[in-house]
Amino acid sequence: MNRFGRICVLLLLFVVPIVRAQNDSPKPAGRGPYTDAEQPETSEIEPLPLSGAQEITLRSPQSQNLLAPMLRIMQMLDSNPGGVTDSVSAASGTAVYGRVVLQRERQRSETRLRFGGGETFYPSRPQLNSNYQNFSIAQIIRSHRWMFLFASELFHSPTINFGDLEHYTTPAQLIDETGLSQVTLPTQSIFTQQLSRLNISELGEARYRLGSQTSLTSSVGFSQLRFLVGGLTNVNQFTFLTGINHALTARDTVTVAYGHNVFDLQGINDSIHADFVEASYGHLLTGKLLFDVSVGPELFKDALGSGRRLFIGGHSSLEYKTAAGDLAFTFLRSITAGSGVLVGAQTNTIELLGTRTLSRKWTGSAQLGYARNAYLQSVNGQQTKPLLGGFAGLTISRTLSSFASVFFSYNLQDQNSGGRCLVASCISGLHRYQIIGGMDLRVRPIKIR
Repeated sequence: MNRFGRICVLLLLFVVPIVRAQNDSPKPAGRGPYTDAEQPETSEIEPLPLSGAQEITLRSPQSQNLLAPMLRIMQMLDSNPGGVTDSVSAASGTAVYGRVVLQRERQRSETRLRFGGGETFYPSRPQLNSNYQNFSIAQIIRSHRWMFLFASELFHSPTINFGDLEHYTTPAQLIDETGLSQVTLPTQSIFTQQLSRLNISELGEARYRLGSQTSLTSSVGFSQLRFLVGGLTNVNQFTFLTGINHALTARDTVTVAYGHNVFDLQGINDSIHADFVEASYGHLLTGKLLFDVSVGPELFKDALGSGRRLFIGGHSSLEYKTAAGDLAFTFLRSITAGSGVLVGAQTNTIELLGTRTLSRKWTGSAQLGYARNAYLQSVNGQQTKPLLGGFAGLTISRTLSSFASVFFSYNLQDQNSGGRCLVASCISGLHRYQIIGGMDLRVRPIKIR
């Protein structure tokens, strides 16, 4: 078993006890005056918006009217900071990252805003110095039977956000406040060399309550992936989603949805078109468990005139909370633009995150991810093997006070050499690890009116 396989086994041994802790953990309180067991059945049941453009998540019962700043300082040893397989040399660096989150809720409206930015310095290799910015905003307006969502996100980074070792060492603390679904965003799941990239997404959604247990959702979005330094392929993505959600009970929802994606790739005359129909099921146990799964056929046409073909796609997520720790899992299988590396891809991604309270002051977390990107086309008339990549990480942190904590982390990225790439500067093989020590400084969240 190679090093990556051994780390995967350790991660699974770490996160499995979180599930077992349910029987020994006190029951968390749900939202509202009832516990889960006492939650009454009513004629007005809000179905889960499984066909919507936002990922559904468990919500915290405490007030969301707050402003929360945070500062992170890290010292790291990186075996492959350039993200390339040639001329590999390890380097030590320092990263400074700050973030401000604003959440404001009213009876008929909700605003979520985040701004984060940082800089990474490598004194021995200053050409690898990089910066990172993220800005996202989501506005929700409710009026009688209607709900309107407007969301926008700008993400600038030298790396992809799948297995981003520097800025997602503790992903649960850096979750995107807009919560846009993976279906609506240009997927980046192929590791490349360090290239400055800009991801801009705009989305609007309308939801209408057709009856006491049924809602209709429609959304439209446009996203751009731009590489500010040449080498990979820029992508424009147009997305349309619509579906009907029906609540079977207060905890169970079923959905039928239709979606259409168009991917325009720079330098390619034709576009990739994908139409899909999905059936979905979601289960919500207030404050503790949220699960959804979607599956259905996807009919796509690649950008090189190969005709329409059928593909079975889907996505799923699980969020589970106990007093001892949390567990989150996501899965995506879809036709994508190819991360700027391939001319479209059949993409499968899996991500797993577990956190566990070890003692009053110590907390551990583990993360694991896997991506498989298969070519939509053959190369010189022959099928090439897909690009297989993955990441893993272990983090342990200690609380120093209500305002400060320290953490130590080991992270790994790995990707096979794959077959021949369809763009000139594509790199595929990669092996990279990081050893990180850092500190988080937080101001007590500021409550706002």
